[in-house]
Amino acid sequence: MMINQAVELSRGATRHGSCGLGFGETLECNLRPEFAICTQDLFRPDLAQRLVHIRDVWAPKRLAELGLGQMQSQIAMSFGDETTITRFLADCAAYLDCVELWPDHRIESLGTTIFEAAQGLQLDQDYGAFPYVTRSNTGLKNILAIAAEAGITSLDVSYVTRIYTTRHGAGPLESELTALVNIDAVDPTNAPNAWQGTLRFAPLDLGLLSKAITHDLALDRRGIAVNAGLAVTCLDQAKASFPVVKGNEVMRLHPKSAGSSIAGAIGLPLYAESWGPRRSDVRLCVRASAFGEDGATMRNPTARAATIAAGACHIAAPRDDRATTVSCNITGTHSLTEQVESKL
Repeated sequence: MMINQAVELSRGATRHGSCGLGFGETLECNLRPEFAICTQDLFRPDLAQRLVHIRDVWAPKRLAELGLGQMQSQIAMSFGDETTITRFLADCAAYLDCVELWPDHRIESLGTTIFEAAQGLQLDQDYGAFPYVTRSNTGLKNILAIAAEAGITSLDVSYVTRIYTTRHGAGPLESELTALVNIDAVDPTNAPNAWQGTLRFAPLDLGLLSKAITHDLALDRRGIAVNAGLAVTCLDQAKASFPVVKGNEVMRLHPKSAGSSIAGAIGLPLYAESWGPRRSDVRLCVRASAFGEDGATMRNPTARAATIAAGACHIAAPRDDRATTVSCNITGTHSLTEQVESKL
């Protein structure tokens, strides 16, 4: 994380838009077996020594590769402080008290499974505008790999989009506006910060949205049946008819019909609309075959649900009280599953 922050600071006005949490640098480090740390390594009795090895050997080497002779003083102070590693070890211990590791092939035995994808499709490392991307595959790719290993034969996939486009951090954002027309955008999770700045906005581009989803659905499905639909969120934030774009055409949509209009333009059935921040604000439109009456409990034991952000936005998957969520913000096919015991 500190290497990531140091290099972003050094870029000045040409930052890549990092969130400052070091996701990409962690993957870069893990390409070298000598320095790699995965979740299973958090159980190692020599974890502290491995962290010191990364700090003292890998970090100077990586900084030199990035053209940085040294870190900025405010970062270097924390980097060399022994309490930094001590606190990290305490965080690891607390984390391990809350999770249980399962191999992918055992996911099927856990019952209801919801795959929650990573960031927006246009931030995918193989699809987005480099270097303004995340270092992972954000759509179906990782989900399909894990599902295949788990023996899952079908997926009900919900692509999720707001009624407008967002980007948090540097990078291209076509038709960017300082304020959206007839939309009072509210997003308490993407707060302004030193690394990404303030959340940026633009009208929803139906052409770009359709292209991104079409590209994702064209991936090798590994013999898995994929039933895809669209969920449209933030409809409550529209105060009147608002504009969306498709190519050179600007169209105005009324909030009450916007969900079906957007889904129709994309060519997918409308699965759900969200009219507020609570689960009770979600209105199911066309139920996927796997969902029960409450939209969360699976009817078909061979089907699993996947939620994917179609734009650069955060999403939350609907789950039942004992659903297993699989994080797919990874490179490769090794996943971490977490059994959710409490009512969400």
